[in-house]
Amino acid sequence: MPTPTFSQLTDLQLVNAQLALSLACGRSHQSLAHRRQEWFCFLFKVFDLERQARGLPVPAPQTHAGDLKPPDFAI
Repeated sequence: MPTPTFSQLTDLQLVNAQLALSLACGRSHQSLAHRRQEWFCFLFKVFDLERQARGLPVPAPQTHAGDLKPPDFAI
């Protein structure tokens, strides 16, 4: 299966991914290895650049994973 590109993501999927990465990036160093946390923060910035390129508004900050919207394929 080919890897999806940013252009194949819907706006909702892009925002949800960005919110999830934001949560993962903000975790303390005790709960995640520092190197892994750096990757989450890097990916968040990459998704943020795509959001800016699409002209989407900045998503509201989330405090926990339960605030994320369900994916498109949820029943």
